[in-house]
Amino acid sequence: MAFWQIKSDFSQALSASDHEHSAIDGLRAIAILMVMAFHSLYIAHVVLSKQAFSELVINLPWGLGLIVSFDKAVDGFFVISGFLLATSLLKAQQKGHPIDFWRFYRKRLFRILPLFLIALVLYAAAAWKGDVYSLLLNLFFMENNFPDATKLIPVGWSLAIEMQFYLVLPIILALSGRFLAPVLLSILTFALAIKLGVIFSDTRLYQESIMAYLTQQIDPAIILDQIYYPTWMRFDPLIMGVLAAYFWVNHQAWLQQHQAKLFHIGWILVALSMLFPDHKQIEVLYPTLNGLGLAYHRSLFALGITLLMLAILLPKVQGIKLGVKRFLSARFWRSWSEMVFPLYLFHFPMLAIAAVVVFGTTDVNAINEVHYWQIGLIFLLGSTLTWLFSLLLHVFIEKPFHRHGRA
Repeated sequence: MAFWQIKSDFSQALSASDHEHSAIDGLRAIAILMVMAFHSLYIAHVVLSKQAFSELVINLPWGLGLIVSFDKAVDGFFVISGFLLATSLLKAQQKGHPIDFWRFYRKRLFRILPLFLIALVLYAAAAWKGDVYSLLLNLFFMENNFPDATKLIPVGWSLAIEMQFYLVLPIILALSGRFLAPVLLSILTFALAIKLGVIFSDTRLYQESIMAYLTQQIDPAIILDQIYYPTWMRFDPLIMGVLAAYFWVNHQAWLQQHQAKLFHIGWILVALSMLFPDHKQIEVLYPTLNGLGLAYHRSLFALGITLLMLAILLPKVQGIKLGVKRFLSARFWRSWSEMVFPLYLFHFPMLAIAAVVVFGTTDVNAINEVHYWQIGLIFLLGSTLTWLFSLLLHVFIEKPFHRHGRA
């Protein structure tokens, strides 16, 4: 790689954004930081007993207690992914160009596979126990739908959902034609109905608090395998993103007219969704309400992010909406957004290294308690290490392959 190209890639990763949807940089950056904060908290799960970890989480101050909901940021990623990809395809269709399937899949593969294969090799070297069945499911992005498969990459389940979405998205757009809106609404309705059906088909899901699973008082595999990992339980945010793209491309005047409503309703939905689960609530008082919350708290968050995103991306923005747009478009967020894929893939080992530094030992049995300041320090150190490592991966691996994919 020529020196000038390396210099250009470094500069681009650190420069201010100049693309149409620059506010998305801030949304993506905040989302990856939320994921890192969530996993920093759960470092304590690795080193503490179940009882000690449960007490740590339940006793979190209210503000810090919201961290247990930060994993919803993944649903934000899904919304953004659906929106950006569908917008590109719909704009091409609007100009009379048919969807170029080969070009679409080539770009996705060149963008995803290089870093994914590196991650798979590194994580497999640490965790793989010779199970070829699990290795193949991970390699072909299918492990999230098979409970008996080992998830070699800790965040690989969400990447599998994205890859499955990439496979069907251009097909849906090509076949739907002018009926795209009703087709998408039908898929979304079906996805939401499946969630409800799955949760109320198993009393262990809706009669137990999600915190009982998060604090390991009940085997978390029950909720992970039935609710957290499967594609059919996480598909609705992606479809919301595609619906947002449909309105953005075809009905932007209507969005501009209702911008204020979109913005305020979006904030309300995000705020309400972040209140579930209540980190201090272990016992379930109202199983039916608990089941509804479990089914749709992520959907509410995704819908809120969808509405907020549309409101702040519009060209004519005023008042607090303009302030939010400028904040999310700030140069600081650019590198986090530009490198979001390696940041997402490799933050686990960096948080582990940070934990060793903070605790001063690799022996988990020697750690009897975890303080909140230690979790904060793990987050700060781990996110810094991840950023530095991701910058190298982005410049020397991700960007070169991405250019080949676009050629």
